[in-house]
Amino acid sequence: MSVKNKIKRLNNEVKKLQDELLTCQLSNNRLRQQLDIQKDTKMLENIIKFAITNHVGNLRAGMIVDINTIDKMKELRLNIDRNDFEHTYMIRVTY
Repeated sequence: MSVKNKIKRLNNEVKKLQDELLTCQLSNNRLRQQLDIQKDTKMLENIIKFAITNHVGNLRAGMIVDINTIDKMKELRLNIDRNDFEHTYMIRVTY
């Protein structure tokens, strides 16, 4: 086999490996983004649980929810704002 053919073969192999590397990097980025989203979701879930248990715990008797209130909550929106200066989260529920 001549040197010229070996160089061509190796160049083709390098291209294939570069393509494979790019594919793996893109896949890795997608997986990292999905993991970040799951972590954020879990954190927000914990904040909501804390807020609800803290609120209900302060009532000392439980909570009664009106049927009409539940019907209004079909378009429930939950906004959680982070306040870095006070190291707190503000939870706003609108419906």
